[in-house]
Amino acid sequence: KGARMTLQAALGSLEYTPEAGVPFGRMSHHTLLAQGVHSPLSARLALLCDGRTTTGLLVLDQIRNRRVETQALRRALSGALGVPPGQFLVCATHTHNSPGLAPWRPNDTGYRLLDPLCQRVAALATRLQAELQPATLFWSEGCAPGLIHNRRSVYRMPDGREQVGTHGSRQAPGFLRAEGA
Repeated sequence: KGARMTLQAALGSLEYTPEAGVPFGRMSHHTLLAQGVHSPLSARLALLCDGRTTTGLLVLDQIRNRRVETQALRRALSGALGVPPGQFLVCATHTHNSPGLAPWRPNDTGYRLLDPLCQRVAALATRLQAELQPATLFWSEGCAPGLIHNRRSVYRMPDGREQVGTHGSRQAPGFLRAEGA
């Protein structure tokens, strides 16, 4: 089945690759120091407005975004557009080679990266608000059995509990099922 909706939309992006020497690393351990740029980091913003409600989707090249980053970015978007912070979805591309935006590990950059990124995202949102134009959003849904699967396996532990393991073997003792869609 499918559906469509007419609204106003604007799309934009910005690069936020930090300078050399900033800690980054796989799985948010931030033990490596950037020596150059292999792939620039970007933030992409989609603004959508149906005439009454404005909402947005912000996608960052980060391994994940925690509550502190999400709240700061939502506040920046809210302040720029005069829209409640809850109207914005902030998500990550899950790149394993990104710096921490806010303190988490001892060698993280503090808010040195997050605060300027919030300012730049707010400026992008302001520009996009002025560029809203008519658009039609189409969507549909379907099922493609066997095309992909969830990589997280659920196992029965010796004490009877169920435990989810990332990238776990499906031939291992105790395997019950894939975690789900």
